[in-house]
Amino acid sequence: MKEFEAAVGFSRHLGIGFNVIGRLDIFERFTICFDESEKMIEFFPKSG
Repeated sequence: MKEFEAAVGFSRHLGIGFNVIGRLDIFERFTICFDESEKMIEFFPKSG
């Protein structure tokens, strides 16, 4: 497992699913699957 700093923001006021508003550093490093019915997010590291 590797640690890194990332800017991520969430807001309960958006009224949609996971309410992700800040995604810098995360979407470029991972393929991300959102499962709304299970309220789960899975992160899969991108190779490269």
